[in-house]
Amino acid sequence: MPQCLKLAAEFDGFGVLAHVDGEAGLEKAYPKFDTFKQDILNCQNLLGIEVTDATNNLWFSHLDGDQDRKNCAKIRRELLGHESDGHSEIAL
Repeated sequence: MPQCLKLAAEFDGFGVLAHVDGEAGLEKAYPKFDTFKQDILNCQNLLGIEVTDATNNLWFSHLDGDQDRKNCAKIRRELLGHESDGHSEIAL
């Protein structure tokens, strides 16, 4: 996935993580929080995360109840120079 996003970036493309909470989504396919998952989230041209269940709308945000996903989002924001935890913006 990180390689695909990097290739897409070379052509001004972008990516969206689709169905991250679905049966074949990132969270079930790769439940471990490691370098692989963080490399995906750190791609600058990753512009969105799509969930299938509206109750998961805070996943990978500073308001996420799961500390691992919350930390992944924090690392991404810091790396890309996005807003800090104190802001109301939830999006990547």
